[in-house]
Amino acid sequence: MKVKLIYNNSEAGFSTLEILIACMLIVLAITAVVGLVFTSQSLTQDAETQGVGLQKATRMYEDARAAAAQDFNGLNPLPVPPANFTAEGAYQKNLAVTMVDPYTKKVTSTVRWPAEGGRRGRVELVSLITNSEGYRNGYTCNSVVSNPTGWKTPRVYGWNLGQLGV
Repeated sequence: MKVKLIYNNSEAGFSTLEILIACMLIVLAITAVVGLVFTSQSLTQDAETQGVGLQKATRMYEDARAAAAQDFNGLNPLPVPPANFTAEGAYQKNLAVTMVDPYTKKVTSTVRWPAEGGRRGRVELVSLITNSEGYRNGYTCNSVVSNPTGWKTPRVYGWNLGQLGV
């Protein structure tokens, strides 16, 4: 017995269309995977850069804490105002120190860097450092100049030479 296969010409192009759609889906999936790889690489680089920034901010804070343990009144802002930041490679560092009271200073360690896409990365650590030794001894001297213009235009408070015994 002889079997004869009959092909319907109206369905001949259907297989080609299925293959074309399957190829387009594969190309779309590969494009998505490649985009995901590049995005994860960018996120990894951002995380690494932020880790370095956090390390620099932590080191500045730890140095400030160690300096305060040696000489609480010698703990001053870095860089010295009016400068805002010191540069270390692509990173810009700032240590802000403000007096809360005679025995407490607020220390803010900030590190900035340029990030991908025109953004700016930033890490900021804020903490209070206290002078327990000064509190026990009643020592309240401050090494930060309280006159905003510095020594160029000193403030003169009234005084009388007669009070000095001159």
